[in-house]
Parts: sequence; C-alpha cells; structure tokens
Amino acid sequence: MKADSEKSSFMVYLGNGYMLHVFNDDVFSLMYGNLIDRTLVMFAAMLAFCVIGAFIFAQQLTKPIKTLADHTTKMANLEEVPPLPERNDELGILARDVHSMYERLKKTIYQLENELLRVRELEETRRYFFSAASHELKTPVAATSILLEGMLEHIGDYKDHPKYLRECMKMMDSLSKMISDILEIVSLNNGRIVPVPETLDIRCTVEAMLADFHTLAEGKGQRIVTELPDGQLCLADPKLLKKALSNVILNAVQNTPDGGEIRIWSEPAADRYRLCVMNIGVRIDDSVLPKLFDPFYRVDQARSRKGGRSGLGLAIVRKTLESMSVDFALENTPDGVLFRMNLPKITSILVGKEIL
Repeated sequence: MKADSEKSSFMVYLGNGYMLHVFNDDVFSLMYGNLIDRTLVMFAAMLAFCVIGAFIFAQQLTKPIKTLADHTTKMANLEEVPPLPERNDELGILARDVHSMYERLKKTIYQLENELLRVRELEETRRYFFSAASHELKTPVAATSILLEGMLEHIGDYKDHPKYLRECMKMMDSLSKMISDILEIVSLNNGRIVPVPETLDIRCTVEAMLADFHTLAEGKGQRIVTELPDGQLCLADPKLLKKALSNVILNAVQNTPDGGEIRIWSEPAADRYRLCVMNIGVRIDDSVLPKLFDPFYRVDQARSRKGGRSGLGLAIVRKTLESMSVDFALENTPDGVLFRMNLPKITSILVGKEIL
C-alpha cells in the first residue's frame, strides 16, 4: 500500500494481481476544475446576455406604452395628438383604437359645439323676432285705439267717423298682413311648410307674376325689362318660388327711384339657372346688405312705415329659398343692386316613355 498526501493519487494492492487506484479531491479538481470554470463563465455570460436582452426588450416595450400614456393625457385635455407609428402587434392595435376613439370624440365635440352655437343663435334670433314683432304689432294697435277712443268721445276731428274708420280699416289690414307674414315665417322655421318640387318654365313663371307689378311700376314711372329665354326648365316648388320672387320684385319696385328701371333675366350656370333681379342705378351700403334679410329691418324706419312695409319681405324670401335649398345672394354691382338665386336645371324631361 502506498500513500502520500501530496500525491494526487495512491494505490492499494489487493493480491492475486489486483490493484486499487484511489484519487483524492485535488486530482478531481485538477481534472474537472477547468471545465467547471468554463461552464460558470458561460452561464454568467448567458445570464448577462439575458439581463441585457430583457432590459432592451423592456425599453422597447415601455417606450411606446409611455408615449401612448402621454398621448392619452393630451387627449384628455383635447390637445392635438398625431397618430403613433404603425405597429403590427397588440400594442399597435391598441394605439390605433385609442386614436380612432379620440378622433371620433373630437368630431362629436365639434358637432356638439356647433349645435350649441346654432341653438344659441336660434334662441337669440327668436328673442329678437318676438321683441321686434311685439313692437311692430303694438304700433298699429295703439294708433287704432287712439282713433277709436277719439271717435267714441267725439273729440275734435274724430267726429268725422267714416274718414277715421277707413284709417282704422287700413291699419287693421296692414296688421292682418303682418300677422300672416309672421305666421308664415314661423311655419317655415318649424318645417311645417314642406316644398313639393315641380318642373317649371322660368319665363312663364316670371311673366305670370309680372302682371301684378306692372301697374305699380307704371305708377312710379318705372320700367320692368325682362330677358328670359324659352325652354329654361328648373325644379322648384311653384308656390314657394312665386312667394319669394314676388317679394323680391316688390322690394325692387319699392326701392327703385321714380322713373328708374328694373331688369329681370336668367342665364345658365353649370347645373343651375341663375335668375336675377336688378335695381338699376341703386346702391346700398355694404354693411347694411346682410341686415336686409333680418325680420323687421328697415333702412329708413319712418319712410318704410309710411309706405306700409312690414320689414318681413326679404326675411320671408330667405326662409322660403332656404327651405327649398336654393342658393341666393344680394350684392352691389356697378349697374345697381343685384339679387340672384340659383335654380336647379332640368336638361331633359320625360314625355310618355321617351326622354327628350
């Protein structure tokens, strides 16, 4: 038997030719130590690689989440937010859904703001309309009451009952017309009057109306000149169109100087026929033009009242044409004040089974 603690191994003879080799721990460490060290280094390197990879992955994952969180904070404050870069993973789907929801929310808020603004404008218009209507109705009622009281008390000239009764009748007629105009505007506002479009010949429609205005124009020495070609067919409600057009022509006659000229013509414009009415030689201040369509607005209050004008003519024109979705405008030109409306053009009509 050999033994030596400094040796890396020792042998034991067992007899019969057998020998036992015994290795101590130092030999094992010597033989497998390098392998273990290399394994530990590789494991440490793999661990470090995993940690670095996990850090990079976490950064890549948290960066868009942080960006999305910042965007949602801005969205909550209704600030402008650009879309996130396109991604094909679940985070990209989430970002697209959030941004889509934000766009719909903005659109809804914008529509609500517009609706609130429109409601405020309608409320303000309604308040102004009723205030003005009350004032306009109050004047003839008060004047009629004074006349009637004077006649009942036999005061002064009021003893001449027939003369002042006729004045009362005139004021009542004016009052009745004003009430009818107010009711018509209310009906147009509430949508109670629904347009029923029909095929109309512009020349025939206008000329059928002018008979009522020639006498009035001739009394003021005015001329009404028309240039309306044959065959211009439009689509419009005949009653509403005649109502609007009659108010426009009446307004032109009333505001054209004595001996002046009123010109009416129509011309094609894309898919429309432009029907025009012009007061030759007349001009209205540009700041006043938009107000002419307001109910009860008059440029000259005293003169307009004396002429029996209610100030509702152009207001009815606007409401009537708006109900038919007809574009219109009132503007100054070098030749005078021009009112124009664009009527939908019909280029063919159905006759029997053939289209001409």
